[in-house]
Amino acid sequence: MKKFTLWCSAFLLTAVLFLPPAMPDVKAAGKTGNAFICASLSLPESPRTRLIYKELPVGEKMLLDEALCDFVSEDVVYLMDAGISYTIGEWVEKSTHTYLFFEKELPEGTLYTACGYARIPNGGYVYFELSSQEKLTEETVNFQVKQAFGGTWSFESTNC
Repeated sequence: MKKFTLWCSAFLLTAVLFLPPAMPDVKAAGKTGNAFICASLSLPESPRTRLIYKELPVGEKMLLDEALCDFVSEDVVYLMDAGISYTIGEWVEKSTHTYLFFEKELPEGTLYTACGYARIPNGGYVYFELSSQEKLTEETVNFQVKQAFGGTWSFESTNC
């Protein structure tokens, strides 16, 4: 698991440092229809659970994976600069969403987060962060994503 975490961290850091941003410049393109929409939801099942998400202007798996890595890399750089410990966990791929587990050792305690992207009913995608002070499981994340973004989905894993 340490090797996986190390490789994932190295990949994310490399992506931040050497890859150009995957998101198109909305202002430069003159298209406001693909602008990010940021929202936050408090989920009723657990008052300590928070979901934030942004609509993504891309839909190809490769670009979605790259966007996920970019978002996580930004967090990693921030945490490293602040001297905060973190752990990047398992990468989970489902037919309708993909996410990875991310634990942050903040001064007020551990924050468990699932960072990923999900398909929404209109066919687009959103980047989401589901955070909780209680440890997140695949079942919890799958349930919360289904509740938040709708759809009649099958949650069978796909092979990487």
